[in-house]
Amino acid sequence: MPILSLNRSSSHVLGLYFAFLLLAGLGIDSARAQSDKFGTDFSSLGQAAQTANVVVSIEPSDTTIAPGGQLVLAITLNHKPGWHAHTNDPKLPLAWEEIGFVAIPTTIEISGPEGIAVGAIQWPKVHTIDLDLTGSGTPEPYGVFEGRATAFVPVTLPADAAGRVELVAKVGYQACDDTTCDRPQMESHPVEIAIDPAGPTEPMLAAAIFADFDPAILDEPPPVTPSSDTPPSETPAAGGRIAGETVPISFFRLLVVGLSGALGGLILNLTPCVLPVIPIKVMTLVKHGGERRARTLMLGGWMALGVVTFWVVIGLPMAFLNTAFDPSRLLFGNWWVTLSLGLLIALLGVGIMGLFTINLPQSVYAINPKADTPHGSFLFGVMTAVLGLPCFGFVAGGLLIGGATMPPIQIMAVFGGLGVGMASPYLVLAAFPKLVERIPRTGPASELVKQVMGLLMFAAAAFFIAVGTYMLILEMPWLATNMKWWLVELFIGAAGVWLVLRTFQITRRAGPRVVFTLVALAGVLGMGWLAAGSTTQSKVEYLARASVAESDEYVLGTWNHYTPARFEKALADGKVVMIDFTAEWCLNCKAYKRAVLDRDPVKSRLQAGDVVAFEGDTTLATSSASMLMEELEVTGIPLLAIWGPGIEQPLFSTQATGAEVVRRIDQALGVRETASQ
Repeated sequence: MPILSLNRSSSHVLGLYFAFLLLAGLGIDSARAQSDKFGTDFSSLGQAAQTANVVVSIEPSDTTIAPGGQLVLAITLNHKPGWHAHTNDPKLPLAWEEIGFVAIPTTIEISGPEGIAVGAIQWPKVHTIDLDLTGSGTPEPYGVFEGRATAFVPVTLPADAAGRVELVAKVGYQACDDTTCDRPQMESHPVEIAIDPAGPTEPMLAAAIFADFDPAILDEPPPVTPSSDTPPSETPAAGGRIAGETVPISFFRLLVVGLSGALGGLILNLTPCVLPVIPIKVMTLVKHGGERRARTLMLGGWMALGVVTFWVVIGLPMAFLNTAFDPSRLLFGNWWVTLSLGLLIALLGVGIMGLFTINLPQSVYAINPKADTPHGSFLFGVMTAVLGLPCFGFVAGGLLIGGATMPPIQIMAVFGGLGVGMASPYLVLAAFPKLVERIPRTGPASELVKQVMGLLMFAAAAFFIAVGTYMLILEMPWLATNMKWWLVELFIGAAGVWLVLRTFQITRRAGPRVVFTLVALAGVLGMGWLAAGSTTQSKVEYLARASVAESDEYVLGTWNHYTPARFEKALADGKVVMIDFTAEWCLNCKAYKRAVLDRDPVKSRLQAGDVVAFEGDTTLATSSASMLMEELEVTGIPLLAIWGPGIEQPLFSTQATGAEVVRRIDQALGVRETASQ
């Protein structure tokens, strides 16, 4: 088992920087190009944020048909204005192919009882739009489905069909506008057909939706289903992923990837725990080579081959898995996976700054091949790479993330390049042993490189954390204003873990260990309770406001976002209007709302139906709520303002109790003091 130890040396993760540097330049760039444009495959994005832009409907030409009869299914993609979907056979401009762009085609599959026959599909009319995906400033024409796009699918029922049969249309598509895309969708739409011997045997096509249907398609042969022998590049996409790589990868791009990997492997040799052993390894080769320089070079070549083989062997299963399934669904399909990856990279970034090291079992260090033969030198190179794992063992894990967006040949180019870069010093020094004296020594400079690379790792971490957070908020929008509390909880949790860990290292006494563990738990649980409570309240308010999110209507019994139109409408309706002026940075505002406004008696009073409550967000000085405060000539938050038919001027308070807030609501409504008592 690897041994985890905490100390001030953590150079074992220096190489991980380059893995994520590659990821930023290749994998992340590819993922970003797809997510920001057309290829996002984040399976956990909220459905409400996705399907609103395209609505799929299905209509049969006949709802009753004779056994063995034929009907036509009209499958319509209703696109929101400004949105479109890729066609069933996207034709990419060459410039888009060169940047690795992948279009998700629209697909239709019909299933039903055994024996049905599905004819050729009449696809919707293709519309051409102009898009600039490369940033060149020159838009490229691109064909898409948009507006009301209807596809027609002929279906022939089996001759022995009876009773009622169910046909299911499985529709795959990806909705995009000119700047971004939803994740690819795969929807199933069932339709029931009644079987009646007296029914029609041919489609009636009476509905207006079939006006554009071409009857000639009924005579076309059905499409051929690819067999298992069909080459991968010709096999249709399965599960939303294009089987095989349809985008060609140029030799130049592979060369750049390989050279980048080689540079990364070379950087791995500069880690403080690898650099000092290079002269020792080379002098071993020189010793076995003796006076024969050619023999020393030969042994160095076999050793270098062993290092390269180590990295290639690591890359092979990764490349194989990439061909077997789509790892991007696992890595980027869930917000918690993406967010966890970001936190892991951040942890490793802290590690490279001196938090921890990982040591291999002692039995591994006992393996010492003798480098006096080609076979021995090869194993000597393999073990050199293996023993370097404590310094850069997370590189493979980092490249696995990048591999989710890279084809297998590109994965192998990266791993092969890493091996070549890491092995190159041994080959060069075997040819010119005197250069050993010029190898730089470890010291402040190498430590500075390590620290800078550790900081750069935080950039990769920031990407994954930001993407994971974005996905999380899309799935649960009510978290948007509560992420600050969960970030505070994260750091309090980290502080608690560190407190417990260091306490157990510093002392063996049970008393301090128990006390400080309880202190850590109290902090974590306390902040967690606050964050969870705030999130729950936000969810309730968000769901209540969802029905009027894009209108000037307001909701009774919960807090509405302040807009001038909603404010004026509430006053015109004779309601008491209460505005809680707040800001995201105002901790006192949050505490006051949680302790007073979200609790009884105020909470119960808001349910009466005569009070419209607003949150006036003054985080930005240019917001509508900030402008209202300027009009009212009031400053300072938290601030509660109440209007109503019973008063001429608004009532203001800063820290009123719950009972006082209720009293002022009744006053604004025109309820006399004696009556309210």
